[in-house]
Amino acid sequence: NDKKNNFFASISQTGTLYGLSYMDLTTGEFYALELDELEMLINALHRIRPAEVLAEKKFIAANPTFFQDLSHSFSFLLNEKPDSEHGTAYGALALHFDVSNLDSFGLRGKTAAILAAGTLLLHL
Repeated sequence: NDKKNNFFASISQTGTLYGLSYMDLTTGEFYALELDELEMLINALHRIRPAEVLAEKKFIAANPTFFQDLSHSFSFLLNEKPDSEHGTAYGALALHFDVSNLDSFGLRGKTAAILAAGTLLLHL
């Protein structure tokens, strides 16, 4: 079915906040959000069912059974990435979208979402 979404996701964690960014490789749509609870992240991943997930080492270390538990619901490829720096992620996003800041995307102060989105963009 060529109309089926093909999501590629990236997860980050900053303190108690979770960043989720995902791109539909079929349409090119790109999303970034910040979530307050791990359960919200799990629900979002169940909704989009990404074919591939990038995760920072610190997220995997802090949540050791997360991906094993998630794999019982759907199949995905997991890629572990080194922990990202906010400045690098922010700069990559600003350069890619040709903007001086990310406020117009609703990302002002959303460090976890910026980390997830920047990591995804830099991986592609």
